[in-house]
Amino acid sequence: MSILSDVLNRFGWAKAALDTVPEVMKATASYEGTSHIDPGKWENQARLYRQLSWVHTAVSMIARSAAVVPFSVSELVNEETTGIVNHEFEILLNYPNPLMSRYELLEATASFRALTGNAYWWLNRPSPDAPPVEIWLLPSYMVQPVPDEQMYLKGYLFEPGGGDSVFLQTWEITHFKTFNPLSTFVGLSPIEALATIAVGDLKMQEWNRSLFADNNARLPGILAFADPIKDPVWEVVKKDTEESAKTRQIMMMRNIGKGGVQWLQNSVSHRDMEFLAGREFTKEEIFSVYAPGLSSMLAVNATEANSKTGQTTFSEYGVWPLLVAMAEKITTDILPTYGENQVGAFADIRTRDRVLEMAEQEVYSQTHTIDEVRGKYYHDEPIGDERGALLQAEVATVADDGPEPNPTGDNLGPPATRSAPRKPTSPKASPPIPRRRLTPN
Repeated sequence: MSILSDVLNRFGWAKAALDTVPEVMKATASYEGTSHIDPGKWENQARLYRQLSWVHTAVSMIARSAAVVPFSVSELVNEETTGIVNHEFEILLNYPNPLMSRYELLEATASFRALTGNAYWWLNRPSPDAPPVEIWLLPSYMVQPVPDEQMYLKGYLFEPGGGDSVFLQTWEITHFKTFNPLSTFVGLSPIEALATIAVGDLKMQEWNRSLFADNNARLPGILAFADPIKDPVWEVVKKDTEESAKTRQIMMMRNIGKGGVQWLQNSVSHRDMEFLAGREFTKEEIFSVYAPGLSSMLAVNATEANSKTGQTTFSEYGVWPLLVAMAEKITTDILPTYGENQVGAFADIRTRDRVLEMAEQEVYSQTHTIDEVRGKYYHDEPIGDERGALLQAEVATVADDGPEPNPTGDNLGPPATRSAPRKPTSPKASPPIPRRRLTPN
């Protein structure tokens, strides 16, 4: 990086030239500005993870499932990918920084993205073209993009609190975000779609806690007096029942037209408010938004079939899209610094129908050679001899002629380096027994 570029970066100027930004993107940045960027809202969304159990369960299940999936880097050559053993980024991801492990980094990244719609990695590297030496996760509610009508995205502002702020260049940040129809700079949190029912569920929890903690699980009641009571005496009666009212909600009435004093139970009950049904509906809706299939996985009365179906749905529609989004962002933002045509991907966790795959392979092998089958279904290299150009049926025919067994166990005949076995020869015929000529006596 030149001295001029370094000076410009220190003053917050991006590396790209102004004429490289399309006019339509400049207009978009000018219109949006910072109107849709509210770090305070993101902090409240993150706090809901601590307060609402259904959100905590859904987000943690997604994040933990994603954090254990292996990540690998491959080289793309002619539409084919070849794995790179011990790639530098794979090693860095295993040791992202002195304070976090790979699991902790990925779990926190997936959690922030699910809660706030945004997750930010700060890449510790000296220049845009240098590979990172460390990866740090920044809390999403402390980071906000800075739109600019000339440069589209000027950079990112990191505000940890206390009035301090740090301006970060675009190449220092890898931004994982969800789709937001109202902004191209920040993602949309699912919490916004669930805000109403989330608040309702929190109020249910507060009411339930107050009932059992403050009122000893006793519903409000009424203490009714039949005769009219003068105010001085009424104040004394109220004072006498004050201590009792602290542990049991009592409503006092006078001059109700009956003799003596009566206790009237309030008619409000859990059944009237459908308390449990309301919370169950909230859980189902939150799970369907965050983690499809999770409800049937965790249901206490789920059968094995329901549980496996739910696990398949959860992996394919909940965890797998998240892994694809993160891998593609790493591929476009980080891997180009290691070389060209490098692609990152997480291992495919989707449930596979092995019976169907074996049937497809059987049909495919009827019209394709051994090398083609090995490459398509097993990603193996060609065998290296004439057997690879044969069909499976032809190899079986050759094997019936009696080739020497292959110690490698592939049942495809002898290795290429081994000479072909000699055909057995028939035993040498014995010389014919001479016949004796019979002569007349």
